[in-house]
Formats: sequence, C-alpha cells, structure tokens
Amino acid sequence: MIRRFSLVRKRPELSREEFLERWTGEHVEIAKLLPGLKGYSIHILDGESPPYDGIAITTFDSREDADRAFADPELAAGLARTRDDFAESVEVYFSEEHIVVEEDV
Repeated sequence: MIRRFSLVRKRPELSREEFLERWTGEHVEIAKLLPGLKGYSIHILDGESPPYDGIAITTFDSREDADRAFADPELAAGLARTRDDFAESVEVYFSEEHIVVEEDV
C-alpha cells in the first residue's frame, strides 16, 4: 500500500469551520471518484500553531496507481478548482506503510 499525504494550509480569511466545510464538500465528492482509491481520510490539526491546518491521506495499491488517478484530466481540474476554495497551499508526499501495531477496527 502507498499513502499520499496532502499537507494543507487553509486560506487565511477562512475560519476553521469554513475551511472544513469547503474541503469536505464538492472537493471530497470529486476525490472519491479517483480510480483505484482504496482509502481516504482528512485530519484537521489542533494544537499550538501547527505547521499545517489539515492533512488528507489517500491510499492506493501503488505509486503508479496514485499517479494515474491524479493525472485524470477531468478529475484533476475539478480537484484543483475546488482546492483553491479552501487551501492557500498544499504539499504532497508519498509513503510506503509499515504497520507496527494493527488498528483494532
């Protein structure tokens, strides 16, 4: 499994609530259409001045699957358009997961 981490800084004029509302609206609906998507979660950060306001984690079988999904022209255009409604900046990183303790589901 490969995870794609999107580290998000909200638009400064948005409240935390507006940021989350805009992020979890149309943007999420488009992202859920990414081909090969195995998982998707959003984390809103708390604490004393975190360097980011939120993190989106998408899961794919491989880096190639993730690259192919985000290269879809129609989905990429929709994600970029809706991202501009809530994000000042987004940094993207990939990780290969190594589970140490399995989550109790």
